[in-house]
Amino acid sequence: MEERPATTPQDGRTPGWRLGMLAAAALLGGGGYAILRWPQIIVWCVAGVFFALALFLAASALLARGRRT
Repeated sequence: MEERPATTPQDGRTPGWRLGMLAAAALLGGGGYAILRWPQIIVWCVAGVFFALALFLAASALLARGRRT
């Protein structure tokens, strides 16, 4: 069997994992706070997704080639 590296804590969670979880918690908490302070941000985010999809579809239609044989 392979031995654990010396940097791994006893419970198996590395410092990088813990830092990633803290960063994710900060992002989610910040997003929740932003929505509480300014609910209009949800509308702008949804509209942005629709506009990005529309641009992608338009570019795809304009840049498409004919049938390949």
